[in-house]
Amino acid sequence: MNYLLYSLLGAVFLSISDIASKYAIDNKVSNLTYITWSHGIVYFIVLTIFIIVCLKYRWKTFILYSRESNSQQKTLSDMLKLPNDWKSIGSVILGGVFGFLALIIIIMAFQRSVNIGYTVAVISTTSAMTAILAWLIFKIKLNYYGIIGICIIIVGCFLIGKSENDLKVDFDGKQT
Repeated sequence: MNYLLYSLLGAVFLSISDIASKYAIDNKVSNLTYITWSHGIVYFIVLTIFIIVCLKYRWKTFILYSRESNSQQKTLSDMLKLPNDWKSIGSVILGGVFGFLALIIIIMAFQRSVNIGYTVAVISTTSAMTAILAWLIFKIKLNYYGIIGICIIIVGCFLIGKSENDLKVDFDGKQT
C-alpha cells in the first residue's frame, strides 16, 4: 500500500475520532475527562495491545527497523529505547509536548464550533504549515504544485473563517 492510501485511511480514522470527540464534548463529558480517558487511558490500553500484536506477528515494517538504521532490534527494550542522541531525544519530547498542546487547543476549538467539518478543515491546514516549516527548518524544496496547493489551502481557510461557526462558549463551558 502506498503512502496515499495510508494517508487517506489515517484521515478517515482521524475523522471518526474527531466526530467522537465532538459528540462526547457536546454530551456532558468535560475536556479534561475526555483527554484523560481517550488520549490517556485508552491510548495506553491500545498501545499495549498493539505492542503485543506487533511482537507476536513480527510486523517488521512498524517496529523492527528505523528509517536511518540498518540494525534489527530484537527485544521490546531495544524497540522502546531512544537513540543516544540529544537531537533525536529532543525531537521526541518536542513532538509529545506540542502534540499534547495541539490536542488541548483542538478540543477547545471543537467545543466552540458549530460545524466540526469547518473546524477540522482549518485544523487540516497542518499540511501547509508543515510544508512551510520543513522548507524553513530543513531546507526542503517546494515545487510549484506545492506552492499552489498551499495558496489554495490558505484561501480555503479564509473562506471558512468567513462562515458563522462560533458557539461563543465561556470558560465554564456555558453557551452564551
